[in-house]
Amino acid sequence: AKLHAYLKFKNVKDLFEPDKEIITYDNFNDLKDKIQFLTNNKNLIKEVSINGHKRLKKDHTDKIRSAEYLKLINDLINLNNQ
Repeated sequence: AKLHAYLKFKNVKDLFEPDKEIITYDNFNDLKDKIQFLTNNKNLIKEVSINGHKRLKKDHTDKIRSAEYLKLINDLINLNNQ
């Protein structure tokens, strides 16, 4: 029970800024609309992909993620030892 309450999983919208660094959709109709819109806005596709790649290299590298996992493991060990 302690472990379940401790873990918080992030949604992609928490990791990247929607419509600036990633394109997301809420349902099938939203997906269809965004595909249609983006098909006619190639420059936006390029801009979002560049922004998303920059964010990935800044905040989501293997080194950063590994450090987060190590901290999580250490915190869980400490939580279990209390």
